[in-house]
Amino acid sequence: PFDCGDLAVHQYDLLHGVQVFAGKRYSMVFWIQDRLASCLNNETPWKEVAASAGNVDAMAARASELSRGTESDQKRGRELYRRAADLGHVGAMRDLGMLLEQTGSSEEAFHYLHLAAKAGDGAALRMLATRIYDASRPPDWSNLELQRLLAQAADRQDAMALLLLSTRGATCRDMSSQDKEMAEQRLSEAAQLGIPEAQYGLGLLHLSRGNKGRAPNGEPPRADEKLQAVNNFRAAALNGIVDCDAAWLYMMQEAWSA
Repeated sequence: PFDCGDLAVHQYDLLHGVQVFAGKRYSMVFWIQDRLASCLNNETPWKEVAASAGNVDAMAARASELSRGTESDQKRGRELYRRAADLGHVGAMRDLGMLLEQTGSSEEAFHYLHLAAKAGDGAALRMLATRIYDASRPPDWSNLELQRLLAQAADRQDAMALLLLSTRGATCRDMSSQDKEMAEQRLSEAAQLGIPEAQYGLGLLHLSRGNKGRAPNGEPPRADEKLQAVNNFRAAALNGIVDCDAAWLYMMQEAWSA
């Protein structure tokens, strides 16, 4: 684990990520180039060399850069994504599937998302689930495939899958108490991962409990329910949920005067 002042240096082929479950994260990131011309022109020629030599990580990394460029760059980026995906790079499968989904190539997008999902990619699993979720309003939670895909994505800590699963409690009236507890757990996990909508929803849940005489399980509500509502509203407000600004200020006054 990292300690205060620690520094990590890595190149493009290192799979990495950061999750912060308490406090805040501050990162100072430096992009190191091998020559001045690369810095001035924002170029990464070493990725081109490695990609041409068949390095799938380099293909995927270069494709990601090209996908944000001109139309010709984007076309070449898709070609590199396909090469990397066809060689088994799961990230390329997922990213190409998402890219094709945005451009309307639905069948090809499904092909690559399905491959990435079979390899266990959480985002790909959630994207496939979203197709089913968006097919009806309200969502058809009786669809077992929807439940399976979202559950697998959530088990891989995909934040949006956690959020979608948590909404089941608000849209299904015939849920068992066990399912409702699981939906609340998913909401809490999504809030911990920094999803502002989940933080707001969790704040509303704690606020509802704090304003009731008894908790859903029949026991007296915990004394800190309103304070937990304040903390979640504050987190959501700091993450850009405008509706939380007034709620946070009001609830903070309520919590400390209670």
